[in-house]
Amino acid sequence: MFFNLSHFFQKIKSSITWKIFKDSLLSVLFLIFLNLLNFSFFSLFLFFLLMLWIYFSQPGERQNFRTSFWITNFLFVFFLANIETLTEIKLVVLIFYGILMFFILGLINLTFKEKFVVYNVLNLLILFLLFINVFLFHPFFEKFSFWQILFWNLEIFVVISLIFLEFWRNFGVGFLKKEKLWSYLIGLIALELSMIVVFLPLGFFNAAIFLTLIMALLRDIYLVYENGLLNYNFVFRQLTIFIVISAIISLLVNWRVY
Repeated sequence: MFFNLSHFFQKIKSSITWKIFKDSLLSVLFLIFLNLLNFSFFSLFLFFLLMLWIYFSQPGERQNFRTSFWITNFLFVFFLANIETLTEIKLVVLIFYGILMFFILGLINLTFKEKFVVYNVLNLLILFLLFINVFLFHPFFEKFSFWQILFWNLEIFVVISLIFLEFWRNFGVGFLKKEKLWSYLIGLIALELSMIVVFLPLGFFNAAIFLTLIMALLRDIYLVYENGLLNYNFVFRQLTIFIVISAIISLLVNWRVY
């Protein structure tokens, strides 16, 4: 019995899943280290070196998910560096970070059988995390200069465009000028919507859900269209889901007229 159990653990240690788990855990531990050092320049530099080591230690498939890898790390560092909250909340954020890193590294190492389902969920979670940062730290509510606000909006546009460019590539839509144009267009739509939604009394969490829903709707409609499967039933189903969830969000909001 002991021999079989020992053999079982030995098999786990030598597996790809164990390596993915170790790399994900190492990323979480170093993010904790960053937090303890208040995100000093030296700790950020060490974290960047560690991420470089983890990234380049992965197989060649890593190029297909490099945008998700680097944007995820940037968003979590930015969130934890700017949020002033309880330790319990930060613990939840760190667990969420570990799960996303496990997903990304698992996709890179071809661990998941349902690769496209996992990547679809991952893509939505990254968009949601992005919009959490957008609405929680939006410069419109602070005394920022015009150029700072412009740079902030440019960052949003670039990040969303890169996320969608990676999505089209992984789903085999292609990497032609048309896909680039659609990515830039969706990035521009997201930017304009964020500048409107930020003034609605939705709260940052509901606002992030709402904008993530819109991005998912645009993304899926274009993907199905490119595959020649777009029809009225699909559009009706997607719009129904969007309307129902939007209605629920609206009911949870305390609408006021100023």
